[in-house]
Amino acid sequence: MKNNLEETLKELDRMAEEQQRKREEAKKTEEEAERLRQQAIEDGIKATVAEVKIDEARKATEEAKRVVDGIDDNSGEHNSDENTNKIESTKKLLTSVGAILLIGAVTIGSYVLIKQSISGKVKDDKASSKSISDSDYDNSSSNSYDKLNNVLVLDEDELLTEENFDYMISEYTSKYSNRYTSVNEDDITKFGAIANIDLLSEDNPEYAKELFGTTTKEEYLSDSAKVIGATVSYNMDIWNSTFSTKDFIKVSDIVFGESKEEMLKIEDYTDRIAHAVNENNRNLVNDIVSEFITDLNSGELSKLDDGIGFAAQVNIALIADGIARNYLNKENFDMFQILKTSEKYVSNIFTEYDRCINEDVKTLTRK
Repeated sequence: MKNNLEETLKELDRMAEEQQRKREEAKKTEEEAERLRQQAIEDGIKATVAEVKIDEARKATEEAKRVVDGIDDNSGEHNSDENTNKIESTKKLLTSVGAILLIGAVTIGSYVLIKQSISGKVKDDKASSKSISDSDYDNSSSNSYDKLNNVLVLDEDELLTEENFDYMISEYTSKYSNRYTSVNEDDITKFGAIANIDLLSEDNPEYAKELFGTTTKEEYLSDSAKVIGATVSYNMDIWNSTFSTKDFIKVSDIVFGESKEEMLKIEDYTDRIAHAVNENNRNLVNDIVSEFITDLNSGELSKLDDGIGFAAQVNIALIADGIARNYLNKENFDMFQILKTSEKYVSNIFTEYDRCINEDVKTLTRK
């Protein structure tokens, strides 16, 4: 009897050890899946960056070819000065092409290039400065107008000052503390700067120049993409364990000014879709998703600032790849595959980035 009991205890210990081993293997598998999911999101954005650079290279190459063709056509006209100017222009263009292709080659060497077309309104470049007149003064606000110096004096609480930006980044960074994530405060700072790039360029161009002058625009955007991947991954963990959006990291918390309301609207769509999923109502899920997509393509959300559109990839990925993945009809699924690319936003962000670091800037007078 005693021997039988001892054998039984040994067998139970062995079974417990086996279950523990399986649990550890499952945890490793889950962590690897998490890492791959986060990496896939980052790689998709970085592939879009590469595509934008290739498109720039193609345009520069076509322009160089037109110049060369023009030189060949005029070669018999003996206009040496004109041809010399064209040759110099061609050299500059070819130098630009070489730099662009180098960046593209490095990026493509590391990431799979996914070519997808995208429709939607691409906003015109913004003017580099704004004139201020008496009509700009709102008597109901705390702003004031200095007619002697002809400047609008703005309340710092309403501007994205360095202090306001740093406080917002600090608060947002604290949300990631003690959580599995691959991002650091520098990455979050870059994400916040990209999300608010339009506002920074208007409210605080001097600080924008300081923020964006630290690295290339490609690297800056790639580091920002880490935060998108990490946020999606964390929020998906929350969703899979609670089926609730209540404890999500909210991108709206890192958006300043009027654009915050637009991001809150996007997050409201996410909440509504999640609620419909919890009701197991496939038709309602697709109705809300269709409403969301229409809003992004032709409604109020089609006019998002480029940085906000880029940051909204968090919610688009959450809905398309997680919350509503098993509920989407083919039309909505296909539309999300298009929306998940951010080509139109990346191109405009690059333009704004270059403007921020290259132009002479003056910051509006503050109280």
